[in-house]
Amino acid sequence: MQLAAIRERVKALQGEIAELRIANEEYLQLHLHSSMESFAHRQRELRLQQILDELALLTKTKIV
Repeated sequence: MQLAAIRERVKALQGEIAELRIANEEYLQLHLHSSMESFAHRQRELRLQQILDELALLTKTKIV
């Protein structure tokens, strides 16, 4: 994989992490959560784990 492509992907993931962080902060400010809000929170947690996994793979990627 080319270094430029890796940099672009990391930048996109950073943006997504920032969006997820904001959504999670808003969620945590609420004291009561609907089932839909709880589901969305779990989905964000799963997405964060997927991002971590992808970043781990990118660090092992051979750069061409």
